[in-house]
Amino acid sequence: MDGANPQALSCKSRRLKIIFFAALFYCFSGLSGLSGAEPAERYAPFQKFLDAKQEDFRLSISAAAEPAALKPGAEFTLHLRAVIAEGWHIYSMYLENHDAPLSTRIRLERGAFSQRGKWKESLPGVLKDDAIQKVVKSHVGGAEFSLTLYAPKNLKAGDYPLKGVLIYRACDNKVCTAPRETGFSAWVRVTGES
Repeated sequence: MDGANPQALSCKSRRLKIIFFAALFYCFSGLSGLSGAEPAERYAPFQKFLDAKQEDFRLSISAAAEPAALKPGAEFTLHLRAVIAEGWHIYSMYLENHDAPLSTRIRLERGAFSQRGKWKESLPGVLKDDAIQKVVKSHVGGAEFSLTLYAPKNLKAGDYPLKGVLIYRACDNKVCTAPRETGFSAWVRVTGES
């Protein structure tokens, strides 16, 4: 090998790399026996795993206004109660700095009422989340959220809807769901004049 041409060795090395990567591409691209399969079919087992894992998670939410009937010019509170499946948790609404994208959020549709202040949440626990390798504020088992709203003085009598979505990520210390939205609704009756 002392008299071997360095350029010839370099060229041979490149050819071997190309053959190696072409073989890898052939094996994993679906050309080896799965050429008729659609991409979704080729990856179905893993996708089924992901779908099944996320279907394991359940969150139900209920909403109610207190009081449910009021006069124009009055304040009331919208209460949300989330029940979280056993073994899962959702994150606090108020996470710090770099964890903020994980925060639970609530989006209330614009309606007849104006918001007073910001959402409040039940006291979250602090836990080590192995799925994201961090210690974070989380809700386990359930969470309660509330917001004070105001009925304008010129609001006409009638029944008014309150609709929105809870936006959250859920984790079970092994895997986290993609962001999800669960809807809620409640009604408020405005009676008479203020």
